[in-house]
Amino acid sequence: MRLKKNRVMEKFQEYLREIIKDNELEMKNNINKYTFEEKSYMRGYNQALKDLYFDFNIDWKDFEEEVLSFSVN
Repeated sequence: MRLKKNRVMEKFQEYLREIIKDNELEMKNNINKYTFEEKSYMRGYNQALKDLYFDFNIDWKDFEEEVLSFSVN
């Protein structure tokens, strides 16, 4: 049985997606106003957020399968 993510986790996932999208738009639209170091930091920060988002989805699936699964036996 698959359980639905609770609302807090859904909001966290949604928040991560919004932050990633906003950061990508900022980099795309205002790239010339940042120094090389700032651009490098922003790229790294955004990649870290993407990794967190990816891991969150995998970890939730694993959590469901290992911890929240149950048997009626």
